[in-house]
Amino acid sequence: MSSTMRRKSLRRVPGPRPEPAASDVPAVSLGRLTKADFRADEYLKETLRSVETTNIRQFRKGLEDARKGASKNLQKNVYRNYESFVFISKEISSM
Repeated sequence: MSSTMRRKSLRRVPGPRPEPAASDVPAVSLGRLTKADFRADEYLKETLRSVETTNIRQFRKGLEDARKGASKNLQKNVYRNYESFVFISKEISSM
């Protein structure tokens, strides 16, 4: 078999990549993310030490989903507390 033929037979066939197994993707630890002494660089080094590129992308998606959830939660809390804020502000201004 010639070297050219060998190279052709080793080429990847284009197509969708299989999703990584859930056990291969590191879990996003919300408990660690919310600690007062959280250090992002240390967290990422520990979490992604021996993880493949595909799984890092899945982990990043998990982080983005967590960020979106936190943003929605914050927005709900602001709207929920807005009415109380307006009421208290009026009370203070009438003193």
